[in-house]
Amino acid sequence: MIKPYKIDYDQKIIQHVDSILGLEFASPVSPQIDPDLFAIEDYYQKTGGNFWIALDKDQVIGTIALINIGQNRGLLKRMYVQKEYRGKGVAQELLQTLLEFAQKNSFGVI
Repeated sequence: MIKPYKIDYDQKIIQHVDSILGLEFASPVSPQIDPDLFAIEDYYQKTGGNFWIALDKDQVIGTIALINIGQNRGLLKRMYVQKEYRGKGVAQELLQTLLEFAQKNSFGVI
């Protein structure tokens, strides 16, 4: 299930991203390097973009974000899917959600 970001998921989002960046890329999440993850609403939603999570029950298994960079352009960010869910359509569903949002909100380029 794909849902837009809500503050209730802050800690689970950070844990999700950290489990991927920290374990797979040896780059753990920190407020200095990843300030957007500690202020998702400000970085994404208040600027005309959005942030979505993929859930399996109440577990965050995927994320994707869109930053509004102006002039009807967006930047795709934070697309991560837990290893055990890769190849099962989660990333495709996240991307489709982002693209539908972009189209409805007149983003011409991503």
